[in-house]
Amino acid sequence: LQQGRKMFFETMILTEGCDDDIEINDGPLKGMTLGRINKAAADWVVASRKAQKLPIAVISVPEITPYNYGQLLYFFEITCAVTSMMMGVNPFDQPGVDGYKKEIREILL
Repeated sequence: LQQGRKMFFETMILTEGCDDDIEINDGPLKGMTLGRINKAAADWVVASRKAQKLPIAVISVPEITPYNYGQLLYFFEITCAVTSMMMGVNPFDQPGVDGYKKEIREILL
């Protein structure tokens, strides 16, 4: 997303309760934790996208659990369906997908 046409929307998912106290033992990052490195990378991405005027959404979840994962999956499924409908595409009637399923069934059966 750093170069090229400005036609993307980016979503970043951050976890707050991640075990990120693992310390680097060697090299130029010696003494730093993975949490500090990940936070620096995430902060840079957000600042970079804002500077380039590229839209970015940051979603923060308390921790990675089956419940939170399900919530995210549901959110993105609904987002995909609504966006498709706004673009005039019926997300529940895709002839190309049906053709693919038919061909897979023929291979498998």
